[in-house]
Amino acid sequence: MTEHPLSKSLSRFFVDPDFIDKAARQARIVDPQQIKQIGNVLRLSVGSHVVILDGKGFVARCLITELSKKQVLLDIIEELEAIAEAPVLVTVAMPLLRGGRFDWALQKMTELGVHQVTPIICARSVVTVDLRNEKDKKEKLDRWKAIAREAAEQCERSVVPEIRSPIAFADLMAPSAVSDEQWNLKVMCAERSDGILLSHVLLTLLNEGNGHQISHALPMNILVVVGPEGGFTDEEIESADRASFQLVSLGPRILRSETASVYALAQVITILGDIE
Repeated sequence: MTEHPLSKSLSRFFVDPDFIDKAARQARIVDPQQIKQIGNVLRLSVGSHVVILDGKGFVARCLITELSKKQVLLDIIEELEAIAEAPVLVTVAMPLLRGGRFDWALQKMTELGVHQVTPIICARSVVTVDLRNEKDKKEKLDRWKAIAREAAEQCERSVVPEIRSPIAFADLMAPSAVSDEQWNLKVMCAERSDGILLSHVLLTLLNEGNGHQISHALPMNILVVVGPEGGFTDEEIESADRASFQLVSLGPRILRSETASVYALAQVITILGDIE
């Protein structure tokens, strides 16, 4: 499967798989923001080409056949080769943060190749959400998913990372969530810890896997947990220890939560992810 030269310069849109009919070679965009971007911002019209993605690996070059305020109809011209995802599936569990910092971290982690992001509420979390308020959780989740989708479009990923609803730290530590059978590695990043550097842990894992094995025989599943602005409590660290997490350090400097999340993910992707 070769990519048409035109496709490299085309605008990309993630479309719900329910609105892609591969058999009929047609698709439909109904998201109001995407419709506005196509017609008003990008000034595209009938006869223009775009690239659509279903967020799960399907990518296609399409022709706009109808453009209205309610929908954009598309003919699928050709399927394209999806950009390969890193052969390591990284879940980052991080606390909610003030002033748009969580949104910023979510955007950057999407660009780096995160597989899943789980917002957590810790004992010292400054920003929390009522876990019983389904309406509030849904509004936040919808915004986070939109941020991840737009970031994935911008960096030309073919998969949108999964964004979960906020959960309590205790729920993250539940046996069903952190089963050793599910994860190849579970680490908790803690400031001022005597833990081994995360990079050393990853290099050891790489050497044990012999590189080639990691690149071709897995994917690996790695869970990285980052604490709130006030750090983890002793009880939370003990809970993670009981759940077989490895306490790791990100270095001698104290990092803000959003910086730690992006930095830790970047190390995993660099050492284990983008291996030829």
